[in-house]
Amino acid sequence: MNLRMVPIDLNQNGTPRDEKLCAALQLYCEKTFGTELVIGYYRRVWAVLGCEGDSYTVMGAIATRLEPDVPIFHITPPTQDREGLKIAHLGVELAVYRLRSYYEDLGLRGSGVLIYVSEIAEKMWKRFFARNGITKASRYTTTV
Repeated sequence: MNLRMVPIDLNQNGTPRDEKLCAALQLYCEKTFGTELVIGYYRRVWAVLGCEGDSYTVMGAIATRLEPDVPIFHITPPTQDREGLKIAHLGVELAVYRLRSYYEDLGLRGSGVLIYVSEIAEKMWKRFFARNGITKASRYTTTV
């Protein structure tokens, strides 16, 4: 068996150039993830194929998005009392508002943004995250 990684290319109207390959990938995704991929949502989608002669089996799906990353997001309360924490919360709200505005100005409305928050600081902001629809994302990193 030979392995290949084949991109799913779309035409100008958003339909796949290789409909057979895309249909096989969608069947794989439905079986594996319980739903089809919305290919246009991703920057690039590939099917990982096991090939024998002229036939192939989809054995994997890879999809990538380019999302803004905020690797430093840290607000320190000016004092460790209730008033200091209140001021820090206002600082976080200001920062999140400004970041959202900045990324909207770049045309990324509706896109995700990765924000790093240390595990120590995370406990302090759980209610804020819940109120603002900020969810935890586990990621690994690699160098290109």
